[in-house]
Amino acid sequence: MKKLLIVLFCMLSLGVMACGKKGNNQKVDEQLPTTARFSNQFAVFWHDFAFEVNATKGGLKKYKPSAEMIEYYALVKDGREYYFCGYIMTAGKNFDAEAVKAMGISLNEMITDVYTFRCPLKVLPEFVKTAGVKTFEGGKKLKMLH
Repeated sequence: MKKLLIVLFCMLSLGVMACGKKGNNQKVDEQLPTTARFSNQFAVFWHDFAFEVNATKGGLKKYKPSAEMIEYYALVKDGREYYFCGYIMTAGKNFDAEAVKAMGISLNEMITDVYTFRCPLKVLPEFVKTAGVKTFEGGKKLKMLH
């Protein structure tokens, strides 16, 4: 009877540990996909973003950008959500704007195949893998000059 209880306890412990690992496995890949080109500004942002997310307990789900990230990059807070702003150049017919909007990303077509975007940080790793996007450019933070 004792052996059966010990075996059941071990199985239960392993199940709890596996569930705990699954919930915290929201890390961000440090390498950008090779399916598109990324500006230097975007690549530097991505490096810092991935570093901070991967150092956050709870990963992307619990991530809140540091004061330095908010100050330096084109990050906007709307309610409880942080957004990254920038530009994309698309491959025309191969780009599905409606699918991107369904992820919660705001798009504004500036000229043919060039859009500004406002993307929630929690879906940014999915967005950079979007088919039909040729180039990603990070936005610039504007400062008032007196």
